[in-house]
Amino acid sequence: MSKTKTTMTSDINALTTDLAHLDTLLAKGELTEEEDVDVAELFKRLESAEGVAGDVEGRIDEILAKLDEILEDIGVPEKLEDAVDVAQPKVGSDTQTKGDSN
Repeated sequence: MSKTKTTMTSDINALTTDLAHLDTLLAKGELTEEEDVDVAELFKRLESAEGVAGDVEGRIDEILAKLDEILEDIGVPEKLEDAVDVAQPKVGSDTQTKGDSN
């Protein structure tokens, strides 16, 4: 099941808030018992977010691999440099413009 853009934005915002809260708690040094529980809960959420990020990364890698195959099938050069070489003729002695020699 695919998440909507709004849900993903909410998840990112929540993660950012969690990280800021965790940073604040860890900066304090000594924590109360309640803050210890908060830190443990934040770590659990971060581990979950890491798993989701790994899944997303895997999906993106699969999409990029498919796009590479498609580009290869239609003959698009593998590197941008190759595309530039194909699009622009090489400058040689016979392609210099007149008036260069004074």
